[in-house]
Amino acid sequence: MPDQGKPAPKPHVQKHLEKTGVDHSQVPASVLAALNDCSDDELSAMRRVGDTMEAAKMDAPLRVSVVH
Repeated sequence: MPDQGKPAPKPHVQKHLEKTGVDHSQVPASVLAALNDCSDDELSAMRRVGDTMEAAKMDAPLRVSVVH
């Protein structure tokens, strides 16, 4: 049963989370709502940025700062 007031991930968001190894139940409602507002193209762009940061072996705090 979904959490009270927590939106279900849209199909393209669920796919994005699965690709990144994230369980949507661990994502706060406000973050899930923001992800649901993103288009599939926007999520693809996020994945590209994340992949390049990973390939560059950036530290996690710096990764967060880059996208925040």
